[in-house]
Amino acid sequence: MNYKPLRTWPFAFGLGAVAALAAVPALAQNDEFWQMERRSVQVEINRTVERVEDLHAQLRSVPDNATGCRLTRSLRSSLTDLQVHSEKMANINARLGNDEGHRAAVDLHNAALEERKRLENGVLVQCANLGL
Repeated sequence: MNYKPLRTWPFAFGLGAVAALAAVPALAQNDEFWQMERRSVQVEINRTVERVEDLHAQLRSVPDNATGCRLTRSLRSSLTDLQVHSEKMANINARLGNDEGHRAAVDLHNAALEERKRLENGVLVQCANLGL
């Protein structure tokens, strides 16, 4: 099994890109609920990005195909979670009028989708062919 992370991974999911999601313009008082939601979703995005980065690191040195397939399935699940959280963030930022945060969340969602699809059409097919 030869797993290679998406080349754009550090740029798409690095903490610098994730930080752009947190930038929020001055909020009206009635937007306090959405600001609270944004902070909550940001925490989930940060946790998920850390999990994805950890799985990428583990995949660089897998001892056998069974372990690689297990880690790859975990990665696919984490990428799906990241898509869900980034979609929520995009909607919240759009509601708050934060165009930059909205764009960053959409970019994060699209990068996670691209990586997940690549896994599903490549490595996970190999895992299925091996019966793992």
